[in-house]
Amino acid sequence: MSVSVPKQIPSISQVNKAGDILRSETSTTEQISQAMKTLSLWRQAHGPALNTFQAMLRGRCKSQGFTDENSTVAQRMKRLPSIIGKLCRKKTRLSKMQDIAGLRVILPTVPDVRAFHEAMLKSPAKHEPIVPADDYINKPKKDGYRSLHQVFRYRNPSHPELDAIHVEVQIRTQLQHAWATAVETIGVLEHSSFKSGDGSSEFKRFFKLSSALISHEEKSPILEELQDIPIPVLIEEFVELERRLKIFEKLRSVTIAAKHVSGMTGDYTLMLLDTANNSVSLTPFDAEQSSWAEDVYSSMEERYLGDETKFLVLVSVSDLTSLKKAYPNYFLSTTQFINTLQKICNSPKRS
Repeated sequence: MSVSVPKQIPSISQVNKAGDILRSETSTTEQISQAMKTLSLWRQAHGPALNTFQAMLRGRCKSQGFTDENSTVAQRMKRLPSIIGKLCRKKTRLSKMQDIAGLRVILPTVPDVRAFHEAMLKSPAKHEPIVPADDYINKPKKDGYRSLHQVFRYRNPSHPELDAIHVEVQIRTQLQHAWATAVETIGVLEHSSFKSGDGSSEFKRFFKLSSALISHEEKSPILEELQDIPIPVLIEEFVELERRLKIFEKLRSVTIAAKHVSGMTGDYTLMLLDTANNSVSLTPFDAEQSSWAEDVYSSMEERYLGDETKFLVLVSVSDLTSLKKAYPNYFLSTTQFINTLQKICNSPKRS
């Protein structure tokens, strides 16, 4: 699958100017409109890098003996609202944002993640890894998030204008992915971005506790603030908090059935989650339609801007099964998260 280089690529100064406008509270409507066009073009310029890395990661999975059944590779362009939110929160320059082009590799275990990352760094490649990686498995984020993030500087000798592009590869286990999916799903239901630090303190505590319990299950370091608390005590608090907040009940009640999924996948798939109707629609695009897919994506994002019942993302995966595995939050599916935590809490060992 090949992706053509966009005909119009904004300069770094144009990109950063657009970022400053979108961050500013005093920008005019006309300035914001032009800045959004520049941002869309800049995001579209990440397409060739995403395509290159997806092929590379799929090949790496195959060479290390993983199959489609026990591994998933997926790519996505960061949503415009997420880009703008990050610009405002972190005050970073738009051209320096490293996760506009994102790929996700989901593997069975923590040793699998380590081995995959090590092999990826050792393999000869023209793309430059930025080291050290952000290792949120050894040191989880304060909210409990766990994954390994490796950023690369993309290199394209035929198109040096793309050399400013960064690509972020997230490598995580299936259980780490299940936790992240549950966080995003509750965020959808509660209209809060827990990833950005929003939401009630009780929900945040619930996800810290669940992260610690899953970390213990994977024999990995636990969130620092919970390290000195015995596991049985964490389980007791988790069970009581879950019972009070009825989180499992909330999650079970919204899983989208197959009959509520309309459309089919293509080389690229535009997913629209409509929580008002509890449905997901899929719009497929061929590889040759990548620029059109990006244009439609940007247009629909502008249409639904501010609508808390609509969630859009443009992704590339091999089929519908892989799509559901890579982005279960868009299908409001959290079965693995619930089953894992119930098993941990009901274990007779609890230590």
